[in-house]
Amino acid sequence: MMLANKPTRKTREVNMQVTILEPTNKNNSKLTQLQFEEYFVKPNLDNSKMYNWNFGGFDENNCISKLKCPIFKDYIDYKSFTIICDKNLESSISYWCEYFHGGGSISKIKKLPNNKIAIRSNYQCW
Repeated sequence: MMLANKPTRKTREVNMQVTILEPTNKNNSKLTQLQFEEYFVKPNLDNSKMYNWNFGGFDENNCISKLKCPIFKDYIDYKSFTIICDKNLESSISYWCEYFHGGGSISKIKKLPNNKIAIRSNYQCW
């Protein structure tokens, strides 16, 4: 029985530098990940704590929401979201946004009535 010779594969070594961006904010109020994820429950409704890329449906051609964000008046990019929270939770919510999306993911913060704020966090893996 004769075995065919295996073709040899040429390989080369490549050096690559990877930077992982850790959250830049502190979780000052000790908000847990589970508490943060509660903001994702029932998104995109009039009384929601969060609006995401599916607000009004998803425009697959442009990878954005079909409707403009009611807070920032812009379309929400794929996997990005706007969270509405109490002002005293800003650092903790920002921490978890950056934990999910990567450091530097927060692009907008807006003061709202009743001591609330809105935070836009953008997906970083483009």
